[in-house]
Amino acid sequence: MSAIPMCISDALISVLTFNYRAIRHVIGTELGSVLRHPQKRHLDLGCGTGSLAPLFSAKGYVGVDIGKSAITRATVRYKKYTFQQMDATHLQFPNKTFDTVLVIGVLHHLSDTAFRRASTEMARVLKPKGRALVIEAIPPLWKYNILGLLARKMDAGDYIRTPLQYKNVLKQHFSIRRSYAVAGGIFDYAAFVLENKVKR
Repeated sequence: MSAIPMCISDALISVLTFNYRAIRHVIGTELGSVLRHPQKRHLDLGCGTGSLAPLFSAKGYVGVDIGKSAITRATVRYKKYTFQQMDATHLQFPNKTFDTVLVIGVLHHLSDTAFRRASTEMARVLKPKGRALVIEAIPPLWKYNILGLLARKMDAGDYIRTPLQYKNVLKQHFSIRRSYAVAGGIFDYAAFVLENKVKR
């Protein structure tokens, strides 16, 4: 998935994050039983190699990533799931397609302009009563987390923001139901639970 620093292997990151334990916990808590509902549609935006696809019902899942090699690997690993190469700033789906949108570690790879475009696209493809969950890279919560500091420096993402900076962009398109910090082992994150703003 795109939360993985590009120069570190999936296997190593899986070990360092205890198989994405903190991320999996947040997803289970915030999306719950909806994940396996066969009638719900889910977009995993920036799915990378598809590591989190098995959390979802295969029938309603679509994973997209800009990286061709990541999509190829995901397709080989998880044959029952749907994966497509796509740019987060130009999603090729109709309006109001998905019940949930999951975004993990994508936005810190995007400039402010691209971040705003991606947020617009996320809101566009999310159903009116749908829910988006964003889990995004932040600087280490503990200033003595030397491994975390080094790993973030190795990360290909040039736009690691504070939780407030992420929130200021997301709130332009979404109502923020909850936001909180997540200690993920070596890597720390901010989680944002979002719903489309009600048009009045």
